Amino acid sequence: RVDRRQRQMCIRDRIDTIPKGNVTYVDSTLGLRIVYPFKNSKVTGKVKAYYIANKSLAYEGMSNENAKQGTWNYYEYDSLNNSLVYQYFNYRNDTLNGEFVELRDSLRILGSYKNALLEGIYKREISSLSDSGTVIWTPLDSGGYSNGKEYGQWTFLMNGKLQTTGYFQEGKKHKHWFVYDTYDKSKKDVIMQEIQYFEGVKTGNEKIYFHYRYEPCGEGCIDTIKVKEFEQIPWQNGSLLGTYIKKDNKGFVPVSYTHLRAHETGRN
Repeated sequence: RVDRRQRQMCIRDRIDTIPKGNVTYVDSTLGLRIVYPFKNSKVTGKVKAYYIANKSLAYEGMSNENAKQGTWNYYEYDSLNNSLVYQYFNYRNDTLNGEFVELRDSLRILGSYKNALLEGIYKREISSLSDSGTVIWTPLDSGGYSNGKEYGQWTFLMNGKLQTTGYFQEGKKHKHWFVYDTYDKSKKDVIMQEIQYFEGVKTGNEKIYFHYRYEPCGEGCIDTIKVKEFEQIPWQNGSLLGTYIKKDNKGFVPVSYTHLRAHETGRN
């Protein structure tokens, strides 16, 4: 597969120009033979790259006077040599604009750009192989962007199970965030922790309903032990201020004290 950096290289710095016709550039590092069409000494027309090893098409896209335009597709091939688009990008005047699918090793990213900034729906998936050898895509996270910053409701998963949910505003955590129990074997989404933010700063009572303790159980063995303790941690503008409470699973309060002065540790 073609490294994304190949798309970002300035072709005018990599190849010799001619008034009209095709120029072939061989990139031995990526194993590619790239054909650039010239008109009036500028790259104008469809650029095509081929794998040197098998001469199959690696990627293609339109250029107008050295500026990428429209959709650029990147190809891979199955066992029968059928071509598949594994990633693509859209450009307007050499600037990323529109939907894209990007592959980084086992990570697949789906989203959109507006003037080279992420905009709109965004999600990431990770690949693994099934017992039969087919590729399985498992969601990692999903949410939205506005002007290149995370915005709106986001969801984060671990091994396909809900891990964290919360809201972003201008790229900062905002409002209620929830952390879920990824060790729970049921199909329910069990809340472990609840946190409130205001523009990236913890504000209000952070609640931890239970947590896990990890203990060695032999060579290469770690026990995961669920501790049923409730904690309430008071925050005000990123500082500890107010009454801290810890309860056991029977409601007994072994610890309770009040922060009378602000201790700033809650920015995220």
